[in-house]
Amino acid sequence: MIELAFALCLALQDPDEEKIEQLIDQLAADYEDERVAARKELEKIGAAAESLLVRALKREDHRIKQGCLELLTAIKSTKAVERAAELFRGNEEGKLVKQAAFDYLRMAGKPAEEVLIEALDSAEAKWRRDALETLKEIKSEKCAAKVADLYNKEQDKAIKDLAFICLQNIGKPAQPFLLKLLESQDAKVREGAITGLQNIGATSDELFEPVSKLFVKETEASTLQKAYEFLKSAGEKADPVFLAGLASASEGVRLKSIEGLKERKLDAALEPLARLFENDASETVRNGARESLEKYGLKAEDAFVKALANGNAAVRLSAIESLGTIQSEKPFEKIAEVYRTDKDAKVHEAAFRYLERVGIRAEKELLAALKDESAEIRKRAIAALGRAKSEAAIAPLIDLMSDLKDEVRDAATESLVRIGEKAIDAVNASGMKQKAKDAINALYHRDAVELLLQKLVTKEGSTGFFEGQFAELDAYGQKHGRDKVLPALVKMATDGYKWRITEWKGEPFHNEKSLKELAIMACGVLGDKTTAAALREQIKDRKYQYGDEQYEEYVIALHRLGEKGFYDALMLKLTQEVETALKAEDKLPAFEQLFSLALMQNRVGEHKGALETYLRLAKVIEEFKKTKDCDLYGAGLYNVACLYALSGDKAKSVEYLERAVEGGFKDKDWIQMDKDLDGIRGEEAYKKLMGDPKKFEKIEPKP
Repeated sequence: MIELAFALCLALQDPDEEKIEQLIDQLAADYEDERVAARKELEKIGAAAESLLVRALKREDHRIKQGCLELLTAIKSTKAVERAAELFRGNEEGKLVKQAAFDYLRMAGKPAEEVLIEALDSAEAKWRRDALETLKEIKSEKCAAKVADLYNKEQDKAIKDLAFICLQNIGKPAQPFLLKLLESQDAKVREGAITGLQNIGATSDELFEPVSKLFVKETEASTLQKAYEFLKSAGEKADPVFLAGLASASEGVRLKSIEGLKERKLDAALEPLARLFENDASETVRNGARESLEKYGLKAEDAFVKALANGNAAVRLSAIESLGTIQSEKPFEKIAEVYRTDKDAKVHEAAFRYLERVGIRAEKELLAALKDESAEIRKRAIAALGRAKSEAAIAPLIDLMSDLKDEVRDAATESLVRIGEKAIDAVNASGMKQKAKDAINALYHRDAVELLLQKLVTKEGSTGFFEGQFAELDAYGQKHGRDKVLPALVKMATDGYKWRITEWKGEPFHNEKSLKELAIMACGVLGDKTTAAALREQIKDRKYQYGDEQYEEYVIALHRLGEKGFYDALMLKLTQEVETALKAEDKLPAFEQLFSLALMQNRVGEHKGALETYLRLAKVIEEFKKTKDCDLYGAGLYNVACLYALSGDKAKSVEYLERAVEGGFKDKDWIQMDKDLDGIRGEEAYKKLMGDPKKFEKIEPKP
């Protein structure tokens, strides 16, 4: 214990060589507590003891060598690599010294690269594994061959897997070994080899050929996907590989090849894709080939036409559907024959769907389909003949009106209405029951009224009002009887009416609100006492709130029909509320109420009062600096332009029209439709305005 006390005293002073040597000697003391104390003091001395610790590695005592190696490792010294390598390699050294030497070499890293590579041959599994870890961390490229050799012969799976990871990340020297692993029997190894080759920076040119060879024979999905992604990134260079893959024995390769060529649309792929579509045993492959062929459009027409004679019903079915998809009309006669002769129910129905889309050209087949065994096909044939406006179908459709099934009679009714006036004349001349005739006539006139109203709606959804707006409706009523028009208008003006119009200029129709307002307006212009009673019923219990445009339209229509009570009451209410609203912080309600006042005055012919109210509206909006934020500003100025035009003041009309457009009224279609402006159409300023498309460009609001 005296030796321990002496060592501690030495340590309290600045260490010199002698003191350090004594502490190193103490590492071999008989008692463990003395060795531990010396170890701690040497740790405190740290780098100052480095050279003596390195020199002490030459001593014979294994405890001193072990202790010095551990201390050198702790202070991260790299000056003992050569001696540590000797100790690790030496056969005479004990296991503890060799382990300490190995731990030191691992800490040293790059300077110990050579001996760490040697450790890959160690009999100790732990040393092989730890050497691999360190070589991976220091990104050793020298170890590639040795790691590859270890991977090939290693029995321990964990070490083998680590060797593979090392190969994937140690750089270009590993490339030849990874390329060889592309031929491995293990799919995961093949997949990992591709990843590794990409990780180490192998060029596309270097990888293209081996990955291509792998792709065309690969059977494992994940590995195939990896190879596919590489080839896909190569662009058109991969086209020949994918073309070759279409003939692969592997279903997965055929599918990936189809996918790789889908957007390329190579002429060279048409024939092999057609073969796959017709003959492949896999439905998935056939469907993939079909989708790719459809990308070619009419170029694939012949391939699909040929498939109509295929022995596989599923192929015939797909061919018909695809010919419809690519809008091919070439095989019309063949598909008509398939419809007549094919015994497969699904193929028969698909052929009918194709004929159904063709329309009037398939009139003969559609007429024959009225007697098809399938009730669904019969019903659809009725509808298709109506859409095609087939006059040849009129008589058979009238015959179907005696069918016992409601759905058949309803479908025939719809088609007769669609065919038009000749069908209606035939219905009226037929021996059909009067109730059925009346129903068909009512639907026909209802559709006609809807279409005439639809013509008065612009693309922007504007309707507005001008004298003579419903002249076509009036003429239709005079020709067919007002009793055919007014009942339809009244229905359209009531809540809950279901509009039959579903399309407008080829697009879905979404302006039911505009149509209803037009119907109410038309009732006011063309209606009678019965019409007035129906409109009155709609609002008798309805409480008006500002912004209720339909209520306002009812009130205006009733005024035009001679019932002024609702109008007078509403005008009084609006007039009072405007003054109150103008004093509020939020001015929008006041603007809306002023606009409603002016609109109602204008619609009932009080043009002078309407002009004053619209001008007041414009002035108020300007005073509150809301011209850019309020749609009513441009609309109000537009109506001022119309009123000046009606009064004959052309100059002011054009002036206010220009201001209206500048103020946000951009519906050019309505300006051209509105007959209120007919008086200024010859004005040069009007022509200049309407001829400048930039004036009508919409300014999108800032987000």
